[in-house]
Amino acid sequence: HFGIKVTVVAPGPMNTPSLWSSIVRDYDRSVCDSKTQALIDAKFPLMDGLKDMEDKIAQPDHAAQLVMNKVVNNANPGLFYIMNFGYGEERLEAKFKDLHA
Repeated sequence: HFGIKVTVVAPGPMNTPSLWSSIVRDYDRSVCDSKTQALIDAKFPLMDGLKDMEDKIAQPDHAAQLVMNKVVNNANPGLFYIMNFGYGEERLEAKFKDLHA
């Protein structure tokens, strides 16, 4: 044993300029198939909803502190750390429950 511990960190939405600039509403639809177009279009209401809660979305410095506390400074960190900040927590826990075993 080398004493190396690995944790997969899955970040959730964070209030950064890149989150908001990722919304491209006027894309060239000819470069996407219909399934990709539908996926992109489905993102708009989600992002609009997040914009209404902008003050409640995690800040990067808070997320970094969580990683430090829950993973880096943890003597026995889990294999997965899902940073969902309370969004759909029950669904995510149910989906990944087997990974925590």
